[in-house]
Amino acid sequence: MPNCFIMPITTPDNFLSSYRGDKDHFKHVLDVLFEPAIAELGYEVRRPSARGSDLIHDQIIKHLEMADLVLCDMSTLNANVFFELGIRTALDKPVSLVRDDATPRIPFDTAVLNYHTYNSALEAWSLREEVSRLAGHLKDSISGSEGRNTMWRRFGLTIHADLPSEQNPQDAKLNLIIEETSALSRTVDTLAGSSRESRMGAFFSDVLERIDPNILRGITLEPLGDYVVTASPGDPRVDAFELHDLREHLAALGQSHGIKVNFAGLRR
Repeated sequence: MPNCFIMPITTPDNFLSSYRGDKDHFKHVLDVLFEPAIAELGYEVRRPSARGSDLIHDQIIKHLEMADLVLCDMSTLNANVFFELGIRTALDKPVSLVRDDATPRIPFDTAVLNYHTYNSALEAWSLREEVSRLAGHLKDSISGSEGRNTMWRRFGLTIHADLPSEQNPQDAKLNLIIEETSALSRTVDTLAGSSRESRMGAFFSDVLERIDPNILRGITLEPLGDYVVTASPGDPRVDAFELHDLREHLAALGQSHGIKVNFAGLRR
């Protein structure tokens, strides 16, 4: 059975007055409008993750990559939704655009495309018609896309995005954790007034104190920007097992100091 992924969306506080103060407004849109319309087409619904619809994470990216159709609700002009729309567009896969009547203006680049406007009131006596209208729009989107993304034809794109194939998924997740930890650490530093020099100094001090110099000679560490250190090959006599242990130690020290250690040049 083909499936349709619905891009996650929350109700921003500054839009609550437009939705009668209902913080769960878009959950109700999903339940009573989107899901019935998608089911009417015979598509399986892929709901937004329960881990937090205001976050972009691996499951959302996977759905954007694999779904037969993506329903993109541009209501409230949610920044993450437009970011995800960009990902889906780069993959040249079908997307159906909608927005509610409480969002009168959408960005110019998408205004030239066909999109559907639905009634945000979700009134019981009009829902059947609203579901039917949305189902019709989804059907037109599917038939008109021919399995591709209509923005490609509209904007004349020619190069598809390449999905990563070489990086180990576990390494990718570890790098994401390190990056998020670094981002959090940067925020804390901003509040605490910590300097780049003290951060880098503490990191290199710990490296020299905790790692065997005979192993450390196998690499060269170079600061790159404020929160990144690049590790490149040094002494070729250091074997692969030592390099593996060294990478683990450096990654742990980097994480403790909010420094990301980039090992791109240390693949053996």
